[in-house]
Amino acid sequence: MALFTYAVHGEVLGGVVIGFMLSISSTAVAMKMIEDSEEKDTPAGRLSLAILVAQDLAVVPLLLITNTLGGALTAKALMGVGTRLALAFALLAAFIHVLNKIKSFRFPASEYLLKNFDVGTLGVLGICFASAAASGLMGLSPALGAFLGGLAVGHSTLRRGAVAMAQPVQSILLFVFFLSVGLLIDLNYLIQQVWVIAAALIVVTGGKTVLNFILLTLAGKNFDTAFAASLFLSPVGEFSFVIAGAGLTAGALSPAGHKLAIAVIAMSLLASPIFFLLARLAHRLAMKHLGRVTPIMPLPSAGEGI
Repeated sequence: MALFTYAVHGEVLGGVVIGFMLSISSTAVAMKMIEDSEEKDTPAGRLSLAILVAQDLAVVPLLLITNTLGGALTAKALMGVGTRLALAFALLAAFIHVLNKIKSFRFPASEYLLKNFDVGTLGVLGICFASAAASGLMGLSPALGAFLGGLAVGHSTLRRGAVAMAQPVQSILLFVFFLSVGLLIDLNYLIQQVWVIAAALIVVTGGKTVLNFILLTLAGKNFDTAFAASLFLSPVGEFSFVIAGAGLTAGALSPAGHKLAIAVIAMSLLASPIFFLLARLAHRLAMKHLGRVTPIMPLPSAGEGI
């Protein structure tokens, strides 16, 4: 994206921010597609979930870099970003290392939290907000703190209860998220720039899918796994709104570029499930057609991979 924007407008910083936005996939939409297609426990579903978690963690360095792009890239500014990046990765690595050493631990007052569903739900949310606030006070992303809080709860005796307690809140927040996406869409701007947005949407959604498929294939994944996972990762992520806002605030993204980016991201979240269904249908029809026209191909024996 940086090379593209440089070739078209002679601008690099805006292309970097747009590239950051496009590199993130939507966890909310992707997980819904995985669940609806009943592929949560398949290799493609597990692989997609792992990549989505890695992308959510990657938002931390992307935001730190984006906030720096608007100002002068002095040695002091670069050192500050490097220090916070090192702190974030060190904190994450240390946290995971400690949890791997401990099989399970008990949160204070966990027995009381598990007895009362309402109190337990508030307790789990309190852990989330407290860890997010602590991470924010350290100069890091609150999302990183919330993720670490989730890791801690998931590795404790609260895990099973917390999963049940978090589901109603998760559903409510999902509705609120899509409500906020609808509020961000400017219908007048959408009508005025319909062809530009449509072209950008095709390039973004198709480009992400093709690029992810190539990368997963190069990583040694078979065709079906790489194809399904690349479709799951096609929608642009909800964190892209945050990166776009940070780019606009830092001055690395122009107001016009921010408006176009918001429209493309929002429409990507709406169009990706349709793109997913059409692509899966085309894949099934192609496989069915190939099976009909090439009946002389030998079938694999038991235990032999395709």
